[in-house]
Amino acid sequence: MDASFTISAPLSDDGAVGTIEPRKNLVRLVEAFELLAGRHPTPRLVLVGAPGWHYRPILSRIERSPARERIVIAAYQTPDALAVLTRASAACAYVSVYEGFGMPVLDAMALGAAVVTSNRTAMPATAGGAAVLVDPDDIGDIARGMGRALEDRAALI
Repeated sequence: MDASFTISAPLSDDGAVGTIEPRKNLVRLVEAFELLAGRHPTPRLVLVGAPGWHYRPILSRIERSPARERIVIAAYQTPDALAVLTRASAACAYVSVYEGFGMPVLDAMALGAAVVTSNRTAMPATAGGAAVLVDPDDIGDIARGMGRALEDRAALI
């Protein structure tokens, strides 16, 4: 299996994943991936979602990333493509700073993915103890969670 992380893979009717915007915490996720990439040579970070408000600084940060060759922006995906992507991923990271419910966490779990998610708002309850919980403000903690998801994938599924 090619080890990849996806941001999320909800199977909503329209195929929307979420948008590339600040509340999705993508800059910190990219920075955490950079830490992980130094210890794990194969994972790629696959960002799924259409550009949203204030997306340009996020894309700019990705362009400056030392791990940019391993970061893929997959943009909009259909529900079928999301399911394929999720099943092929080593884990799904969804480390938003705020979510009302967190359907992408449940969708990823239903598709057999190990999940890394935020330890705040609705995420812990949504994950129900079956995900790696991380502090979305702590880049080191996000990287630790991603590493744990890679190492303990079978136990987390």
